[in-house]
Parts: sequence; structure tokens; C-alpha cells
Amino acid sequence: MPAVLNVLNRNGTLLLAIVVINLLLGALCLALARGQRHSPPLRLWGWGLIVYTVGLATVIAGFATPRHAASFVGNALIAWSPELFAGAVLAHTRFRLSRLWVRLAVALVVLFIVWNSFVAPIHPLTEIAGPTLIAIALFALAAVLLLRDLPEHARKAARLLAFSMLSAVGVWTLRLLFLAGLFGAPKADQVDFIQALFAIAQIAATVSGTFALCAIEVRNVQADLTLLALSDALTGLPNRRATEERFQQELARARRLGHGFALLIFDVDHFKRINDRHGHLAGDAVLRHLSATLRQEKRTEDVLGRLGGDEFAVLLVDPAAGEALQSVDRSRQRIADSMLAYENEELRVTVSGGLAVYPVDGQAWDELYEVADERLYVSKRCGRNRVTGSDAASALREDKVHP
Repeated sequence: MPAVLNVLNRNGTLLLAIVVINLLLGALCLALARGQRHSPPLRLWGWGLIVYTVGLATVIAGFATPRHAASFVGNALIAWSPELFAGAVLAHTRFRLSRLWVRLAVALVVLFIVWNSFVAPIHPLTEIAGPTLIAIALFALAAVLLLRDLPEHARKAARLLAFSMLSAVGVWTLRLLFLAGLFGAPKADQVDFIQALFAIAQIAATVSGTFALCAIEVRNVQADLTLLALSDALTGLPNRRATEERFQQELARARRLGHGFALLIFDVDHFKRINDRHGHLAGDAVLRHLSATLRQEKRTEDVLGRLGGDEFAVLLVDPAAGEALQSVDRSRQRIADSMLAYENEELRVTVSGGLAVYPVDGQAWDELYEVADERLYVSKRCGRNRVTGSDAASALREDKVHP
């Protein structure tokens, strides 16, 4: 053991660098985790860096203080820190650590350290090998599980994080083998050089892993902002902007392949009366009920969106011959047949709509929307609770339609 301590002492500068860098990165993660977006992964990673660094600093301080107490406390903290790191990584996956088994392993390592420090030495490497083996096992497990369940919006950053963790596993494994003397007995200057390489590799893995985790958080924030910008907060449906963007995509596909599609515009009959009689919360409940019913009715490929207020749109992608009007009329009837329970009262909701068909009724959003909106008001003038199309619906044939 004195030989190992001498090696560590001779590389004091690099150890100090590890301590400073880890503290700064840990503080950065904790500061980011306390921002407007609460981030458990960054908080866990930040505390992992702090706990590991305090443990390492305690071990280093033991070189000039009573050895046993410092070694016990420091290595116990180092043995616990991998649970925090692995928990941070797995928070971005569907997997979770079994804390019971992890803490039993940590407790076992601590017992060995206590025995080695205060009772009888087991092996010179016990205090280093125990925490390192836990770190190797948890880092390898977290990296593999992360690669099996990459975050949807941050795959590249997640791969970098997994690579950083596996790199740390490789560094720690080689370090253990080196300290165990499996590579022979190098000279003192060779020992210093190899230990310095290990320290630099660990710093690199820590820095890259921390920034990869931050990159995952940035990507997730961007995805959340995009979703917020393109979705309706009340119903969760695509908003007007998202619906129009999807319309443009379908328009390009229709022009390329010669397919037809239909645009349905509809709103709730007597929606103002519902708000006036039952309150705006009842109106919100009606809109959520309507969106949930239509979600169940629409085909997977069709697009349902809320344009604003009580106005909705359905983009029917390449419907079969003559089925566009029939399809939306079935949905209208399903809404009329359903009842909404609100504050011990049942509300019957109906909708009126207008249907426009590409390319017969228009070849752009404004053109089709205007036609569908005119037919919507025809439905209202004709008694509501209906969908108005035109003979243009027959232009949607099962064979291809060309503008």
C-alpha cells in the first residue's frame, strides 16, 4: 500500500485538477438543474460529481492526517457516487436502478474498507478496488441500457454519453490491472507517466460525459419548445400552424403521387350558448370531449387539429372513392350520439362542418379553407349537426387523381 500512496502523492497536481474540474462541473450541473426547467438527471449527475470529489479529496487529505478515518469516509463516498451517476443516465430511459441491490453492494464494500482500515488488512488494493468495481459495474450497465433506449430527440448526445461512460470503465479497468501488477513492475518514472495518462483520461471522460448530458437536456428543451409551439395546450392537438405545415406536406405528396385528399372544417353548434349557460370551464370540457372522440374515430394517417376557439380541422389523407363525406359524417354522428357528463348534468354536443376536396375545390390552403368554410356555414343555415360537401367529393377515386 505505501507504494500506491507514493504514486498518488507524486501525481498530486493531476489529482488536484480532477478535484477542481469535478467541483466546477458539479456546480454547473446543479445550477442548471435549479433553472426554470427542473432536471433530475442534471441534479443527480451534479451531486454524483460533488460526492465523488469530496470522497477523493478526503482520501487525499488522509495522506497528511490519520489514515484510517480518512480512507474509510472518502472511499465510502466514492463507492456511493456511481449510483448517482447511473441514476442520472437512466432517467433518460425507461430503465431504473434497483437501489436496494446497489446499496447492499455499497454497504458490502464499506464493510470491507472498515475491516481493512480498522481491523486487519485484507489486501493493499482493497480500498481502491471496491469502489472502482462498483463504478465499473454501474457505469457499464447504465451505458448499455442507454444505448438500448436512446432518447428520441437526443440520440447523438446520448451515444456520446454512453461512449464517455464506457471510456471511463476502460480507464478504471486498466488502472486496476496496472495497480495489481498484471503488467509487470514498471519503474517509478513509468508509474508516474501511466498514472498521469489515467488521470487525464478520467478528466476527459468526465468532461465529455457532463457536456453530453447537458446536450441531452438542451435537445429535450428544444423538443418541448417545438411541441409547445405546434400543439394546442387545451386539447393536445396540433394547432393551426402545425395543421397548415402538415397540409403543405400532404399537398407536396399529392402533387408528386397524384393522390387526392380532403379538408374538413367544423365547429361546435351553439358553443357560445354552452359557455353562457354553463361557464367557460364547461366549454373547455366540451372541446376536450370533442377532441378525444375524434381521435378515436379518425384513421391513423389522417390529421386532426384545432385551428382556434371551437374550430377544428381534419385532413383526410387519400380517402377511397366517395368515402370522404361518408367518413366525416360518421364522425359527426358519433359526436352527436355521445353525451358529456359535466357537474351532474349531461351535455349533448353536435358539430357542423364543410368539406373541400383537392384538387377540384382548390390547390392551396387558402383556397380549400375558403371553400370548406363556406360549406360549413351552409351546414349551419340548413339546421346544423351536419357536414356539407359537394359533388366534388366524387372526384376522389380509388385510382389516382391529377390536378
